[in-house]
Amino acid sequence: MPRAKYTQGKDGLFRTAIRTGKYDDNGRPISIRLSSSKSSADLEKKVRAIKYEIERGRTYFGEAMTLGEYAPTWLETKKNRSVSTYQEYEYYVNGYLDELGTMRLDYIRTADIQRVINAHSDTPSLCKKLLLTLRQIFDMAVNEDIIQKNPCTAVVLPRLVKGEKRILTSQECKIVKAADELNERSRALIHLFYGTGLRPAEIYALTWGDIDFTYKTISVNKALNFSRRGQTSVGLPKTNKSIRVIPVPDFVIASLSAYRDSTHHSPTRYLFGSENGLYLNRTGYDNQFYRAIDALGLKGVTPYSFRHQFCTMCYNSGIDIKTCQFLMGHSDTRMVLEVYTHLDKQNSVMQAAVNSINF
Repeated sequence: MPRAKYTQGKDGLFRTAIRTGKYDDNGRPISIRLSSSKSSADLEKKVRAIKYEIERGRTYFGEAMTLGEYAPTWLETKKNRSVSTYQEYEYYVNGYLDELGTMRLDYIRTADIQRVINAHSDTPSLCKKLLLTLRQIFDMAVNEDIIQKNPCTAVVLPRLVKGEKRILTSQECKIVKAADELNERSRALIHLFYGTGLRPAEIYALTWGDIDFTYKTISVNKALNFSRRGQTSVGLPKTNKSIRVIPVPDFVIASLSAYRDSTHHSPTRYLFGSENGLYLNRTGYDNQFYRAIDALGLKGVTPYSFRHQFCTMCYNSGIDIKTCQFLMGHSDTRMVLEVYTHLDKQNSVMQAAVNSINF
């Protein structure tokens, strides 16, 4: 058995130090002290990771490293995520760490992070995502033994009051299904939203080759990513469970068939893209959707209103939770269960109210 490279100290830790190739104001070499409570091999893994960064010119100052210096290193680890997810992390790192960015990692306390969160308390959703980003950055710093504990643990988020999700009335459902005011393209778009429960990014990424008119199915295998810079790219759907082949109602297939007959189509052309069959930016798709909604005379309806509507219709039709989860492409049953439980409770309350009437 090969001898361990690093010796375990009396405190149970394996320790070493790495020279960064830089020197302090007194001409003394700056070193990074590393430790591991697991094994010599684990410490060697950390040593190799730090040397890799140093060789590529990234600056390390051990415990004196600032959040602004460390955050880009953490961001590098997220490049294997979807384009939109990475750009969202990049947005929070570059846009909201000004105050904390100049502070040493080991000097940042819960109160410092709480102060930043409180400054944006009027936007609870932003606070939630910003804290999630910071928590992951500090988690990595803890794992690399740069700091001892994560200062985000006790931070309190502002209260997020969820609004009631909008679903369509029975009259609005009739209007949408008829869609008499719409042309073939707009009718196909709205019927896809109404009759499939697909996410907007999944619908906009559909090409004609994804639709099987014989077996009446749609293959969901990609999604469009819209960056905060206005750029569009094609990537995988949100989760692995989002890659699926779903059955499509007859009225949706009929609308798609009529639209196909009225336009240029080939397997690789995007259904709702440009005249050249390429994808658009977010504004282009939003304009298509809301022009159709306005033509139908609907108010307060968003693309995700249809997704929630689809889940509700699954419940009302007696479709079980696992089947609904598959159709909607959720990674687990939590989101569907939330809707189903809410509707179960709502129905039981109404039933109790009716039974209490003094007839």
